[in-house]
Amino acid sequence: MTSAAVLKQSGPRHLLADDISYIALEGGGGKGFAYLGALQILEKLNVFDHVIGYAGASAGAITSLMLSLGYRSDEMAMFMKDPSKLGVSVHSFTEFFEPPEPRYRPRPGQPYLLVPNPSPGEEQLITALDHLGLEAGLSAVLVSALGCVLG
Repeated sequence: MTSAAVLKQSGPRHLLADDISYIALEGGGGKGFAYLGALQILEKLNVFDHVIGYAGASAGAITSLMLSLGYRSDEMAMFMKDPSKLGVSVHSFTEFFEPPEPRYRPRPGQPYLLVPNPSPGEEQLITALDHLGLEAGLSAVLVSALGCVLG
């Protein structure tokens, strides 16, 4: 289907594996873990057979580099489950990410407000994240990332 035909088409259409030539991944720390679930889906759909280029920023750049070197999602997951293979010792989200305090909260038209102590709800979330393994980030939803149906 030509680009002109795609533009004339009305309503949603299914995105086919050979429609994807480039993969661009944004940064954002934890997205590096979440991308693995999306990559697993792309592998199952044979999308990488048609990809000719990768790009990314921050965590997306690291993932893009690994993809361009030929790493598969299961190999990336292995490194995340046992980071010591890369000389890294991280076993939970709170070990990987900076602690949530102290932090600054934006205020419209004013300087940021320093919030030194987390609320009870934030404390509960911090406690839950402390026990959550890194492999829990492997189930990303690709459809919401692309805004289309794959098939």
